[in-house]
Amino acid sequence: MYENGTTQVSRHGELSEVTLDADDIQRIQSMTTSDAFLSLQDEYVPVQQGYDLFSYEVKAGGKTVGAFDGAVPEALAGIIAEMDGTITQSVA
Repeated sequence: MYENGTTQVSRHGELSEVTLDADDIQRIQSMTTSDAFLSLQDEYVPVQQGYDLFSYEVKAGGKTVGAFDGAVPEALAGIIAEMDGTITQSVA
């Protein structure tokens, strides 16, 4: 998501753009500037690894946090869920 709310979504190899509304932008920005997000490590890898795990990467305010299924910290999970829900509603 860029500062203007434009978000690129890739699904099944097709790239599309979604523009989020001001409330969604504010909610997500507040999550990415929270102490909880800013205190996260750079990467989270599960103890039990597999080939079909989803990977996530959130970049915000000069910070990048990556994680795989099974090791997503709560502060990152909230951002992922918010983005997923907002984007799903926008493309529905």
